[in-house]
Amino acid sequence: MIRRFFSVLSFACVTLFSSNAQDPVVMTIAGEDVYKSEFEYIYNKNNTVSTSDKKSLDEYVELFVNYKLKVAEAKRQGYDTREQYKKEYEQYRLQLSAPYLRDEESENEMIEEAFERYKTGILTSHILIKFSDDSTEAWKKINDIYNRLKQGEDFATLAKQYSECPSKENGGSLGYVNVFDMVYDFENVVYSTPVGTISKPFRTRFGYHIVKTFDKIENYKDWRISHIMIRNEGDKSADKADSIFGLAKKGADFEKLVADFSEDLPTKSKGGDLGFVSKGFFPPQITSQVKLLKHVGDVGMAGTAFGYHIIKVTEIVPFTNIEDLKPYIKNKMAKSDRVEIVSTNYMKKLQRKYGVSVFENALTIFEKLVEEKSRDERENLYRLMTEPLYTLYGNVYPQSAFYPYMNERLPIFGRGLDKDKKVVNFIDTKQEGMQEGDEVYNAFNGYILNEIVEKELEYVKNTNSDYRNLLKEYSDGLLLFEISSDKVWNVASSSKKKLEEYFQEHKDKYVWPEPRYKGLVVSCANKDVYDRVEKILKTNTEADAEDLIRKEFLNDKVSLVKIEKGVFAKGTNLAVDDKIYKTATYSNNAFPFVSTRGAVISAPQTYLDVKGLVTADYQTYLEEEWVKSLRKKYDVIINKEVLKTIK
Repeated sequence: MIRRFFSVLSFACVTLFSSNAQDPVVMTIAGEDVYKSEFEYIYNKNNTVSTSDKKSLDEYVELFVNYKLKVAEAKRQGYDTREQYKKEYEQYRLQLSAPYLRDEESENEMIEEAFERYKTGILTSHILIKFSDDSTEAWKKINDIYNRLKQGEDFATLAKQYSECPSKENGGSLGYVNVFDMVYDFENVVYSTPVGTISKPFRTRFGYHIVKTFDKIENYKDWRISHIMIRNEGDKSADKADSIFGLAKKGADFEKLVADFSEDLPTKSKGGDLGFVSKGFFPPQITSQVKLLKHVGDVGMAGTAFGYHIIKVTEIVPFTNIEDLKPYIKNKMAKSDRVEIVSTNYMKKLQRKYGVSVFENALTIFEKLVEEKSRDERENLYRLMTEPLYTLYGNVYPQSAFYPYMNERLPIFGRGLDKDKKVVNFIDTKQEGMQEGDEVYNAFNGYILNEIVEKELEYVKNTNSDYRNLLKEYSDGLLLFEISSDKVWNVASSSKKKLEEYFQEHKDKYVWPEPRYKGLVVSCANKDVYDRVEKILKTNTEADAEDLIRKEFLNDKVSLVKIEKGVFAKGTNLAVDDKIYKTATYSNNAFPFVSTRGAVISAPQTYLDVKGLVTADYQTYLEEEWVKSLRKKYDVIINKEVLKTIK
């Protein structure tokens, strides 16, 4: 049935709301015009060159008409008004809408900023003072530290004394940090603080910080390196490596040093060349050291499990093309707090686009409503909700417009909203007695967010054919699935009487090329069980025997038999091939003994003997009869001249 559902979806289509010479009506089905663009879109979508079951145009017209007739019938019978349909459609709509609610300009700005920052790593230290609900003391403390730093006190000393971050043990050092290593607010300060200076105190969700930057290093796309390797064989090896490292740093001929001292034979003949870092599998000690080397010719040393490596940078490839990093940045952005920032910026743009503005103190009455205990007084307050509350797209909405939303989220006007829930703030005027974060404040922002999003989706639907296509595709697919289930699939699978009648009327369709065994196959764990099963099978009906065997040998406590029941052709069951057809030898260590109860029959006796085939055929029959009735019920007009122009 799931397969059928997706098959149904593939026939869904969209009306493109146009009727002119460039987009003529290609057909009219059940009173609804189908335009050339609509049919052409669906025809090409489902009839590509790679489609295994490619249909001719005439064949596809028949399928398309049948599809349209079924959807028309579903709407005529009110399937689109059912709660289940509306619920599922709304779920799909929200999922499909996400890609269209994007601020590409803001995203691209973030990507470009991240790309520029990625090029530079900054050696950073910080001091953190945490705070809880009351941040006054923390703010005073961080400012006291800031003033002491300005007077010349040592940053590392104060970090060790006051910072509440684990980095205090290292004097506040975070090492070289890069884009996405920190929350965005912290990152902004790091990249805007000149090397050798301290920032003013600033706030993140972790607390108050002061940052100091010490150094900047360029990050590159790739480094080509050469090395001299000295195996680690004790103190003498370390001394030898230090000596060679000293010579290399003083400018000695590196290739000659490689030839004289390197113990890495595969690279020795190539001047120690290891190739580009990105194309090799280097220990982290080497890659970390390489990233600290800023220029071609710079030399460093690292120790690994292989020994000591004196490394020289022979080529540096800078980042010059943002496309090189775009996939990485997008992936990182999707998992960072930048997502929230981009989303907030987008919603603020929509607020301006749709002219959302809140009237001063218009929300105050809702705060009173929440606090009021008396039901009569609450009703009186509701009757007073006639003042303008907000504007949206040139329309002014009264306070009463917000009441149902708030009522739903504050059951019986009790405290129910998350006070600390972070929401985009659309309230641009003073609201007496309230501040950002209050429950009514948050509820109203959530309400306006929904209103803006719905307004934008309405705009996208009217201007973006891809979005319209998707919505129509899922809407029609859901309707078609539900009505097909009721008219065909469920009927065919649930009516035993109808299936048997259909089988009896079409017995000739289900003739077997050779006889088959019909009955029970009971595989037993040992001889005692086998003997008992044999006795049960001989003294009871097949149904009673199966029930008795299950109760005695196949239950929660024991599993001494394996029972198989059905119709078996040659080659489909090894035990049957051995015991009935004598064409194979059965062997199973877990269940070595086999007992049977049944008979070889030359043809199916009931629909159950060929249930799968009969059910499928009966479904096809029901669908054909249904389509015939729909063809009689609804008019179908095909414009053959327009149809000839379909590409």
